[in-house]
This record gives sequence, structure tokens and C-alpha cells, in this order.
Amino acid sequence: MRFYCNKLQISLLTMGLLPIGLLNAAEWKVEPRVRLNVQYNDNVRLLSSSEGSIGSTFSPSVRIKAEERSLWDMYLDARGKLTRFKSVEDADSNNVFFVFDASRSTERFNWRLNTLFEKKSNFDTDFDTTLVSDGFTSDRTDRTTVTIGPSVTWQMSEMSQINVGLNVTDVSYDEVTRVNFKDYEYNSLNVSGSWAIAQNHRLGFTNSYAEYDSSQGGANLPFSFEQIVLQLDYTYTVNAHSNLVLSIGERSIDSTTQITNNNAQVNISNEDRGAVANLSFTHQSERLSHNILVDRTVIPSSFGSAQEKNSVTYRLNFKNNERLSTNLIFNTSETTTLRGSNSSIDRTLNRIQSSLSYRINRNWSASVQYRYLSQTLTNTNEDRSSNAVFVSLSLNWPKFATTY
Repeated sequence: MRFYCNKLQISLLTMGLLPIGLLNAAEWKVEPRVRLNVQYNDNVRLLSSSEGSIGSTFSPSVRIKAEERSLWDMYLDARGKLTRFKSVEDADSNNVFFVFDASRSTERFNWRLNTLFEKKSNFDTDFDTTLVSDGFTSDRTDRTTVTIGPSVTWQMSEMSQINVGLNVTDVSYDEVTRVNFKDYEYNSLNVSGSWAIAQNHRLGFTNSYAEYDSSQGGANLPFSFEQIVLQLDYTYTVNAHSNLVLSIGERSIDSTTQITNNNAQVNISNEDRGAVANLSFTHQSERLSHNILVDRTVIPSSFGSAQEKNSVTYRLNFKNNERLSTNLIFNTSETTTLRGSNSSIDRTLNRIQSSLSYRINRNWSASVQYRYLSQTLTNTNEDRSSNAVFVSLSLNWPKFATTY
């Protein structure tokens, strides 16, 4: 089974289901922001031989929001990120991020479209923009990601709902022949449902089909795989502030590598089966929020392969008072190549991030952040690590709000 999707067709089709009367009575808000930071990083490229430098980042952004009586809503996030390092050659980056999200609701249906355009350097190591390839090359390259994700949710009753979502992703690199990154396409179709079976208890399922295609996989041979996941989901609402989610299931991967034998193209197929699991606990109150996630899944790789990823992530946010807040992120992950390229890219990555933020007044805020990264390559047992300190200053203009 294979499906092919044209991104423009998907966008136009879904937009037809989204709010047509955006110029009708609605509230519009514009939220501009500028962020400046200075950092010291003792190993910018996360290599075995440390290369420290002072860097600076200028990050302007704007968020445009609109909604009308719970019938429709939309927002556009646009952000630039310009980073310069004083003494690391070719490590500067000019990154851009665009996210557009819109939805339209009826009595029982919610139609939604989410799109993403992102261009970033492989040396951008923000927690939310980390590449799977960090630290594997000292050459700078840029990665462009385009994603389109239409979905629809059917609220069958107060107790049950079903969601169908399509996700189409295209990833491309510049300097592909000089470094070992591979362009690829990754498309997925997800169907999920949940039912309230008792007070505070919900039972559901998630079924998905995904396909990955790279014209140059491991050893520069065309590589593709198809994955089917069947999963059961259970949600327990502990109280008004906390919930526990457990998901377990099975996945099946059918991969194909194309080789040339006696001037003829031959497809070599392999099958791999395994378990998928997800356990999360979330607590959110007025002053404290924290979340722990334990996850085992299969991810597409920028090296032309399918990788199994086991990870544990903990996030904490505590508002000490109206002006001061503390954040902590701990993450450890291990990747193992299942099919495609060889196991030389397998690794264990640990990350600790802590920050202290202070709101100076309505518009200005400042923060100090420390980040530690360590990486161990599985085959060679080679360790790499970096320490970085960031000092940031942010200007948030008051929301420009108007009603039409």
C-alpha cells in the first residue's frame, strides 16, 4: 500500500473546509516579540575535540491570532533566528520558522489544518529544534522541512470521539553530497478514537500507516520503508490537575533497498516487528506544572534509515511568584538503526537544561539558562559533551487587538 500526496492539493482542499468568512465579525490579535541572547558554549559542534566560543542570537517573532465565537480560529507564528559565533568557522546560521494553524467547528466536527515551514542549521541545538544528526559532522549544512497536516475530529457523543489525520513531510538538505545527510519524504495516516468507560477512565486506540522514501539511503542506495502501528490507549484522570496516559502496541516495518545487479535493478526487502509503548504523567496547577514521558517508537532518520528510539523526558515549570519562574528539562534517549544505513550513527544522548526567568515589567523579561549535552556513539563508545550558558533579554510589545 502506498499513497502519494500533493501538498498544494491538500492545502487547498482543507482550506475549503476552514473558515471562509474570516473577514466577518472576529477578534484579531498581533503579538510581536524580540529576543536577544549572549551565550558561551565550550563545544559548539559537539565534537570529540572541544571548540569553545562566545555567540550571540537575535530572534524576532510575531504571532497573529484570530477567532470568532468558537466557530473558527487561526494563528500564524513567524520567527527568525540569527546566530553568530566569534571564533568557530562556518557555524553561523540564519534560521526561519513559520507555523500556520486554522480550524473550523460545527456541532460535532472540528476540521483543522496545520502547516510548518522550517529552515535551520545543524548547529542549532535548541531543545525544540534538535536535529537527529547533531555532532556527526563538522561541516555546516541547512535543513529545510515542510509539513502539511490536515485532520478532522468527530465528536460522536459526550463520551466518545474519533480523529483522522494526515501528515505529509518533506525534508531536504543543502550540501548533501559533501555531508552524509539524506533528503527524504515521510507521510503518515493516523486514525484514533477514545471512549469514556467509567468516571475518570478512558479507553481508546491509535492505528497508523506511514511510509518513508529516500532516493539515497544508506550506502547511497535508494531506501524506503512502510510502517503499520496498532496501539491501545488508556487515560486515567487522577484529579482536576493530573492525568496518566498509557499506550502499548505493536509495529511492523517492511523495508526495501534498491541495488544494481548485472545492470538490473533489484529490490531487497526485509521485515521487522517490535513493540511500541508510551507512558506519560502530567500535572498542571496555577503555580506548578510538570510532565514525565517514557516513549518507545520508530523515527525516520536523516541518514536514510529507520531507527528505534527509546527516550525519557521530564519537564518542570514552577512560578516562584508573579515575576520569577524556574524551568527544568531532563532528557535521555537511545537510538538503534533497524533498517537502512549501518549502526555507526547509533548513539545515546543526554540533556539537562535549567533556567531562571524574571519578568521585569509588562513588556520586558530576562532569563539565565544553563545547558549540558553529552553524546556517546554506540559502536566506538566515544563520548562527546558540551556546556553552555545563555543570558537573554526579551521585549514583548502589548497585544494589538481589534475587532472587525
